[in-house]
Amino acid sequence: MKNTINTLFVIIILNITCFAQSPQITFYNIEVSTPDSMNYIRVNTLITCSGINSIETDTLYFELCKNFKGVYFDSMIVKVNEIPVKTIKKNANEIRINIPKQLHKNDRISFSFQYCLLKTEDFETIPYSDFAMQANKNDLHINAAITRTDNWFPKLRDNYINRLPNFNLTIIVPLEYEVMASGKLTETRIENNKKHFLYTNYNEMTDRSLFFFINKNIRIEKIYKDDFKLSILIPKDTLKGNVDFLAELVHSSYKHYEKLYGSTNLNSYKLNAFVNKDMGFSGLYNSSNAPDWLFTKPIVNNELYFPSRNVAHEVSHTWWGNIVAPDAGFDYWLFEGFAKFSEPQYLRTILGDSIETLYRNRLKIMIAADADFLPPLKFISAEIQNNQLKSEAAYYQGALFLYTLLDFMGKNDFWLGMQEYVKNNRGKIVNSDDFFNAMQNNTTKNIKEFYYDFLNKPGFAKYAIQYKKGEKQDSIFKHCLQIENTGDKVLFTKFIKNNLNKKDTGFIYLTPGVTNEIIVFSYTSDTSNLLLIDPDNVFLVKEEGIVSPGAKLYRENTGLIRIFEILPESPFGKSGLENNSKIVSINNNKMTDFDFGQLNNFLLQKKGHLFNVVIEDSYNKQQIFNIQY
Repeated sequence: MKNTINTLFVIIILNITCFAQSPQITFYNIEVSTPDSMNYIRVNTLITCSGINSIETDTLYFELCKNFKGVYFDSMIVKVNEIPVKTIKKNANEIRINIPKQLHKNDRISFSFQYCLLKTEDFETIPYSDFAMQANKNDLHINAAITRTDNWFPKLRDNYINRLPNFNLTIIVPLEYEVMASGKLTETRIENNKKHFLYTNYNEMTDRSLFFFINKNIRIEKIYKDDFKLSILIPKDTLKGNVDFLAELVHSSYKHYEKLYGSTNLNSYKLNAFVNKDMGFSGLYNSSNAPDWLFTKPIVNNELYFPSRNVAHEVSHTWWGNIVAPDAGFDYWLFEGFAKFSEPQYLRTILGDSIETLYRNRLKIMIAADADFLPPLKFISAEIQNNQLKSEAAYYQGALFLYTLLDFMGKNDFWLGMQEYVKNNRGKIVNSDDFFNAMQNNTTKNIKEFYYDFLNKPGFAKYAIQYKKGEKQDSIFKHCLQIENTGDKVLFTKFIKNNLNKKDTGFIYLTPGVTNEIIVFSYTSDTSNLLLIDPDNVFLVKEEGIVSPGAKLYRENTGLIRIFEILPESPFGKSGLENNSKIVSINNNKMTDFDFGQLNNFLLQKKGHLFNVVIEDSYNKQQIFNIQY
């Protein structure tokens, strides 16, 4: 096929009359089909636009394949009110379309775009390319969980994040294929030896973008006593016990999230087994994907309920990213921090309350290693080149911030704020200010400085503790300590005073530069362990002078300790140490009895500290690396 148009971002310019009101798309009718080879996608899109008046000539802009890396469109045919129009390529980024003069007086115009979507020659080398799009005989899909695919069909310029109008989406496939797509399935028919699946938008709310997955899975339906309907596309070699387990996981997490965040009014859900080399999980509007191996292999969950917890994570994206839809380019944490936070909210119902502390602790360990390099909660996604830091900031930091906000506001006010956030912004495009307003409306505490410090400033809050004085009163020692906020953001954390062999707990709130005096009584003159800051290691705080190593350690089942996720700009990265190196010892400490938390807390050292790290390569040869903090 000749590549008549080969560009990542095309603006279609329509010379029509200027607009007395803003033009808007009021309806999409999209048909997707495939050739027998299944190696590209045919798209026929009929768009109805309104808000057009005739005064004088002006220009209307459409965007197509904006930022859709690895994919281009070809063989474009454009019609206006069923009349073909000549398209003239103006430059690499836009196409000019002349509208027939007799149509200028119409307030409502329909545009027909016929084109093919194909993979670029470098498709396989682009990260997550086949997570976003694939076209072959085993798997053909466009995954709207990834925002760069939002524009695989034409949209008005600068409207790519807006909620869609009503739509019909028809997917035409060979008889042996099944489909999961956006909206509700209203009709399945066979015509010309092909299956036709017709999806329309939900009555309650339409989608943020459109997706479809075409594969040779088997469709099964489950209906629960509460009339909840679950449609699942499963591989042929699925284990029966896995289907029942995953179905109940979806059903119970969905219902729990409705209690926490508000009803969807849909009482249904779609789950698809997804084959993908990068990742298998993706959360969509009232639908999600899970990797095929979760269906075909025995499910063995670890102490944090991985991998099953990821299913609950994706179910929560019905709320976080769809019912409430941020712009991932600027507020990625409103997608992923909220979904990560939702995981333990559900897990509490099956594992008990203790899972929350364990979960928070693990998240803190993961980002404490990189705290000196983390962006703030709100960042411009395109400016962060390191995907590891981008994910840690949005997922882990976002979830921990929500937990900190919960502790600061109190449970009742926090959950009222969360429910107001969803209720007031249902079906809207939101940003971090909208979430702040909902939370502030439900508490008498002023959360503004705390909220926006973490939203806009990178890293953890910092503190320093000084022993000021002590005196003996009869058999009791009175100790005076001072804690100071030495960073540039609000410090909020839990603390424990070891007061006369009793553990007195509380919270401390300090703005930058402010100090607080704490009195502790004891039976001895020993000043160690009088005051513990963040005793469970779950808050976004760290002691002044502690340097993030920019690397993490883990133990394999064999007992071997390896290093991973080394940041190039970190102390470990600068040493030249490579990911997955086998660690023999650090400063002669073999750490064989350390658990995950102990391993990684051991790496948190003060500025100036020196580590001698002994590694063993694949040839069993040892090397020594000097790590300077």
